[in-house]
Amino acid sequence: MIIFIDNFLNSITMYRLTLYYLIILVVVSFFASFAGLVLYSSLDILISALVLVSFCVISNILFSKIAGAIPNVESVFITALILLLIFPLQFPADIPLLILASIIAMGSKYVFAIKKQHIFNPAALAAFSTGIIFNNGGGIWWVSAPVLLPIVVIGGMLLVRKIRRGQVVSLFLITYFIFSAGIACLNQVSVLDFLNTLNILFAQSALLFFAFVMFTEPLTAPVHPIQQRYYAVFTAMLYALPQVKNISFIVTPEMALIIGNIFSYIISPKEKFILQLKDSKKLASGIYEFIFKKNSSFAFAPGQYMEWTLSHKKSDTRGNRRFFTLASSPTEDTIRLGIRLYEKPSSFKSSLIKMIHGEKIVAGGLAGDFILPKKKDEKLVFVAGGIGITPFRSMLKYLLDTNEKRDIVLLSINKIAEDIVYRDIFEEAEKKIGLKILYILTEQSPTGWKGLVGHLSPEMVREHIADFKDRTFYISGSHIVVTSTKSVLNKIGIKKNRIKTDYFPGF
Repeated sequence: MIIFIDNFLNSITMYRLTLYYLIILVVVSFFASFAGLVLYSSLDILISALVLVSFCVISNILFSKIAGAIPNVESVFITALILLLIFPLQFPADIPLLILASIIAMGSKYVFAIKKQHIFNPAALAAFSTGIIFNNGGGIWWVSAPVLLPIVVIGGMLLVRKIRRGQVVSLFLITYFIFSAGIACLNQVSVLDFLNTLNILFAQSALLFFAFVMFTEPLTAPVHPIQQRYYAVFTAMLYALPQVKNISFIVTPEMALIIGNIFSYIISPKEKFILQLKDSKKLASGIYEFIFKKNSSFAFAPGQYMEWTLSHKKSDTRGNRRFFTLASSPTEDTIRLGIRLYEKPSSFKSSLIKMIHGEKIVAGGLAGDFILPKKKDEKLVFVAGGIGITPFRSMLKYLLDTNEKRDIVLLSINKIAEDIVYRDIFEEAEKKIGLKILYILTEQSPTGWKGLVGHLSPEMVREHIADFKDRTFYISGSHIVVTSTKSVLNKIGIKKNRIKTDYFPGF
């Protein structure tokens, strides 16, 4: 079952999964309204949905044109549906509120932005702002309807697994529980009353919806795991604060998130860059490299990834955003992407391949802890499947340019010899910094091939890496490559804490 779920999650982008999740919640709410299982009527939900989607789309187009930014269609619909699930929807009284919320939410992405990166969760800022303007307390989070709980939980868990934030969300909920227990003791609440309160909170969907959808938004959450933990604890404490008796101000969920977003930006500032294409070239059959001019203020660690937004017509169901690992080293004066195109490429990759010199793309959301360890004497094995070689190209080029020697074995796994890319970098690293290279072909080897043939096996590792138990393994490639390699390493006794995998929340 887990394998089936992971295969499904790897076939869909994070944004598309979130969009489908929200659509299902809205559709179920619509039909549940006929039985009186949600707060609003089907007419309220339908009209409010039309108003929110329409004004979010219109506002986003206008703000993006004013700011000269590339709009993202998926995020517009995601924000509109989140607003639908947390805002009052009484028709016609709440229509002005919904219109203003749409404008504020979309405007926040462009107005409240530093270095082209927005700071606040758009839906949270809209709820907070309209609460002040209309003096109505902000969002009412009617997504807490018990009938929606199974969908909130199942869909939310899928989303959290997709973006690999399970530990952070768990920490958020555990912190909320512990802090709530402490407040209950201070308020001299009986154990039974406290447990009943928690049962009501967890039996409804608002807290979990907040944790799964709002709190985990990648663009406003910190980048590094340690910073994410601080963010989880801080935001959970704010979310629980209203339970304190005689508090002089009200902390709503949206306020807790906004303050959390500010905290996140302080400990993990982000930036977006508009990059111009300098050159592109074919490295192998179906594999291309794109080279962009580097912004002077752009700093990153070798092995990290970014979210890339490319405006193009007739965008398919996977949208105009992708996550790609940087193939370049911080020491280079350009930004490089190595990308594989399959037989039927997405509209994004089709448009990318058609880019000409001088055309622009937006890069932001720098993230990833798939980077070189701080201990320079730590022995490493890099396992790259196909285009999964890109983070290792970044790391090895960096080591070459800084003349830093490390004990590294590179296992480059490809179907055929013609698929091997960046060979010049690796062979230079072999000569200058002592890299050991093992090329493995899984389908066909040419005459005179001196590398290995077949799929990676425990026997291969034992035979060619004598001290494998003393090494940390870095694995990058397709989901199949990562899972099969981890299986091999498990069989030869490599502990989980000695295995690092490259992951980013999309394709």
